[in-house]
Amino acid sequence: MAQYGNTPQGRLDDKRRYSEYMRIIRDSIGRDERKLVDSRAFTTERFTNDVVFFFEYAHSVGASSYENTRHWYRAMPTNEYNYLKLHNQLDCQFYGGIASNYTYSKDGYLTNNGPNTHLVEFSVGMDGDKFVKLIHEETKRLQGNRWRFNELKPEDGALSIGLGRTGHYKGAAGTVFNDLLSARKITWRLCCFRHRLDERTKQQIRQWKEENAIS
Repeated sequence: MAQYGNTPQGRLDDKRRYSEYMRIIRDSIGRDERKLVDSRAFTTERFTNDVVFFFEYAHSVGASSYENTRHWYRAMPTNEYNYLKLHNQLDCQFYGGIASNYTYSKDGYLTNNGPNTHLVEFSVGMDGDKFVKLIHEETKRLQGNRWRFNELKPEDGALSIGLGRTGHYKGAAGTVFNDLLSARKITWRLCCFRHRLDERTKQQIRQWKEENAIS
């Protein structure tokens, strides 16, 4: 029997019921994310009674070597994601890391109750080895005689580059990254987001369950 999607109780095997269930949740999602859900690009993979995670495919999954990846990832809170949408720039505070591994970023930094709500994939247009060399070269150009080589940070099968003020080259790596975003040499897309169900939506779900005799 076909199974159509995740719910907190498991996977519903009734297409009509699953569509009804998701319609309740869909109506509570913000406009931009709702368009993505309606396009069917996103599916649900992690689901609790309080939050639902919507995922799309990602390019660099698992512990693949950073040297060959052309895609880097950052989990971020809603305000940072909104800034990125509005300005096509990252407003990184503190370390502001991007990682070469989607799985590392998703599993480590996009949790049920953490501050991050969105996971973005950046396409840098070159393999990871060339991209890392570019970061070193461009920060050296920016900092001149003040430049000192910074070793990048290996992270459980991924490589991390700190773009914020306490990251690599004291924020100069972030300046380089944002310049590349402005020049459209780096592009980005949303590949995962967390949606927290409000009380009204949870009440609608409870009522729907009662009407459909779902425990």
